[in-house]
Amino acid sequence: MGNLIDYLDWRGDLPFTAVPMGEADALILSCLSYINYRGIVPSDSENPVTIKEASECFFSLHSEEELERDISLIRNMPSLLRKTARTARYRDVTLSCYIDDTELENDLQFAAVTLTLPDESVFLSFRGTDDTIVGWKEDFQLSAGRVSAQKKASIYAQRILQDIKWSGKKPPAVYLGGHSKGGNLAEYAAAMCPEFLQSRISAVFDMDGPGFDESFLQNKAFLRVKDRIRFFVPTFSIIGMLMHHLMNPVIVHSPVKSIMAHDAFTWQILGAGFIRDDHIDETARIFNISLEDWVNTLEPAGRRDFVDDFFGILEASGCKTLTELREAKLPGVAALLARIEKTEPLTRKTINNLLRILFDNFADSIQEEIRNRLGLENQQD
Repeated sequence: MGNLIDYLDWRGDLPFTAVPMGEADALILSCLSYINYRGIVPSDSENPVTIKEASECFFSLHSEEELERDISLIRNMPSLLRKTARTARYRDVTLSCYIDDTELENDLQFAAVTLTLPDESVFLSFRGTDDTIVGWKEDFQLSAGRVSAQKKASIYAQRILQDIKWSGKKPPAVYLGGHSKGGNLAEYAAAMCPEFLQSRISAVFDMDGPGFDESFLQNKAFLRVKDRIRFFVPTFSIIGMLMHHLMNPVIVHSPVKSIMAHDAFTWQILGAGFIRDDHIDETARIFNISLEDWVNTLEPAGRRDFVDDFFGILEASGCKTLTELREAKLPGVAALLARIEKTEPLTRKTINNLLRILFDNFADSIQEEIRNRLGLENQQD
């Protein structure tokens, strides 16, 4: 039993031409889109670079000291890139068609990259929620309808699927995948492709991505690809349980009992696949039911108001990223708490529950004050 890095130690010497892609590979390929490839990977397919070349270039641009300062949920992704570059299995995988588009004023955070394996299969990897508050806000906006990143993902997938060379006796296997919001984007992109392009998709890998509203799940285009969707969540899943999915998830064992189980490096692997659990953690299950029941009482406009309230509270701290938020000094926390007190009682209770999950990762000196304050507020409610 081990994590992604252990998997690469165990099976990194086995080329894709000998052992095809498995579950653990799909998670790795999904996570590699978290890397900042600006200036490294081209935006088209003309001059792809290998993972080995991308790793060498990335670490020439970023110092170890810089990377060590990152305490975000995606802090381990550069290590994953370096590890894959040192394996026979991954070093010759090529990267191309990189896009990275973040627009704070439009609540947009979208990035994707295309990976071509030595066996000629292709993996469209959609970046999940990064460390920005705007990225997390977009996750929660999914409960109120479509978001800008989904439209970007649909356009990206159709462009790549049309450009792939389909000549020859055996067409290449094509996969779409992503972790966190990236999993939702992969599903959405597959569903919104024209039918002739959908027929080219071998499988879609959703790694703990938020779901959709029920009306979208009944869309004929979505139903055409649903049997090719593989949906995975960790034992303590919050993000993957947002909204609705048509398929039951494969529950991957993670020993972490908090939202940090969303971190793909906590997912446990044996051989080429995930170690399964029978059910979602009970604490997470109860929270998810409560959140869903409350969200279902709101119209889409009310959901948007809630999301604006919640992330307005986070932004009141003056922080732009969750890393900054976890390191926030007392004045920033005071501003955050002051904003909470201005919300309606029912909204405040739900916000407090969400904040408790996030605050598990705050500095100890601030954590106690926040929890005490939230505890007092709950007693008042």
